Amino acid sequence: MQRELGFPDGHTTEIAICDLDIGCKYARKEAEWDIPSEVHEEGLLFLGLWANDGQLLWSVGLVRPNEETLTPGAHNHHRLTTAGKLQINWLYRYAPLPDTSHSAST
Repeated sequence: MQRELGFPDGHTTEIAICDLDIGCKYARKEAEWDIPSEVHEEGLLFLGLWANDGQLLWSVGLVRPNEETLTPGAHNHHRLTTAGKLQINWLYRYAPLPDTSHSAST
């Protein structure tokens, strides 16, 4: 996604958008991202992605996690609590994922 949309690397995170460092992760389960400690320690925004090939759906949400909205995590990674998941601003939720399984070969 980062390269497709032309976002540069962040200074301390995966990506930068409009010169702001943004944490970004993909997870197989919606809203079950491993959020690095530096994201909430530095008060950064976090962009979480999810996709399901079987259902042909995808979601992307934006949240600013903090100590109250994160579970204690191992290896400096945390997950959102139930309250944290309610704070996600969904940019796309359950959007159709293009079916590429029937692509014609040329």
